[in-house]
Amino acid sequence: MADLDGIAQEEAIVFHDIKDFLEQNASSALAHPVEGDTPLLDSALDSFTVLQLMIFLSEKYAFELQADDFVEEHFGTVSTLAKRIVAKRRMS
Repeated sequence: MADLDGIAQEEAIVFHDIKDFLEQNASSALAHPVEGDTPLLDSALDSFTVLQLMIFLSEKYAFELQADDFVEEHFGTVSTLAKRIVAKRRMS
């Protein structure tokens, strides 16, 4: 149970980092405030902003996203991306 709490805490931290990044760098592209279900793949984010987000997260959390990470299951929303980052960090 403690491990699940730790995972949830990590996901919350990563979520807030993604949220802060998007609010600072892409607020005009997003119609609503950034929430867990804010879409990433089907949003108005341009490819440059997505690339900047990936660089930011890769540097901050010391991991590298692979091509198979850019699918709806992992990159569909802010929450799914946060979960994927935590899972990848725990795998390494």
